[in-house]
This record gives sequence, structure tokens and C-alpha cells, in this order.
Amino acid sequence: MENRTEATLAQLGAGLLIFFGGEIFHPGEAARVEKIRDSSRQELAAKICPTYFEKSFVERHWSFRDMAWCDDYREKI
Repeated sequence: MENRTEATLAQLGAGLLIFFGGEIFHPGEAARVEKIRDSSRQELAAKICPTYFEKSFVERHWSFRDMAWCDDYREKI
């Protein structure tokens, strides 16, 4: 019974580590990733966001919802 409990706790710990690991061990990681994402979006906005803006309301909110960040660059293009 003891080995089974230890194995279960180990699996639970591993799952928590995978789920929360990035923020527990690297608290600034989220900010670093966001900074990288923003810089690449600024470079790409002029190239790909006009396509997003040409789409209808439904297309923008359904098919192109992963490009919703383009709304932040509407005035900058």
C-alpha cells in the first residue's frame, strides 16, 4: 500500500510541476514570453493584419480569432 501511495503522490507532483512549473521556477518567464510575442507582432502587423481587417465581423471572430491581437495595431498600420 505504501508504494502505491508514493507512486500516486509522485504522479500528482509531476502533474502539478508540468501544469504550474513555468511560473513556480521562472516567475519572470511569462513577462519575457510576452515581450518576445509583442516584438514579433509589431513586425508582422503591417504584413498580415490588413487581411484580418478585410474579413467580415463573423470571420474575424470565428475563423481568424487567433489574430484578434491585430485590433491593437489597427491605428498603427
